[in-house]
Amino acid sequence: MEPQGTIYFPNRKAPKPKQAHTRAAEAVKEDIVKDIQEKIIPDETEAHKEISKGAVNDERSRQKMEALVDESQNYLLKISTHYFFETEPKTVIVDVAKVSIITRPFLDIPLLGPEEVQSFAVENITDVRVDFIPFFGTLTITESGNTHKIKYLKKQEAILARRIIQGILIFKKNGLSLTGMERFTLLSKLETIGKTVESV
Repeated sequence: MEPQGTIYFPNRKAPKPKQAHTRAAEAVKEDIVKDIQEKIIPDETEAHKEISKGAVNDERSRQKMEALVDESQNYLLKISTHYFFETEPKTVIVDVAKVSIITRPFLDIPLLGPEEVQSFAVENITDVRVDFIPFFGTLTITESGNTHKIKYLKKQEAILARRIIQGILIFKKNGLSLTGMERFTLLSKLETIGKTVESV
């Protein structure tokens, strides 16, 4: 016989203490995860922004570098000394950024010595002149206190080199762009401008 005053629900089970503990643990876990998300994820977002910003700057630097490389590879003028008179033949290469002088070994024989290359920025050039001897011209370039003489050039090529270099200097001095023009168009403009400062 059951004690009086007690009500029984045969089909209902009392919650187990373990289940109640599990729910409490899950609630605490959710609070911890939420707190971590609020504190850490914004920092990660800022970090991603900085990384993206750095990637953009790197891309711009790469594009600028490629443009400079293209500039230097697309030379405007290339002239060489007459090998019969010059024991160390030279080649002068002019582009919008620099002038390069390549000195080769006697008779272009590699075993007689290495090829030497001297390059200097056009902006550093302080004087360009051409002197003449019978049949040939000598191009003299002064830059940063150094003087480079290239003898036994064809007269017209030496004159053209001087005009091109002087034209580039005038363009740069006046802040004019040397990019975006077809090579022969640019050469024509530089030669025309270079003529205006000729002394001979």
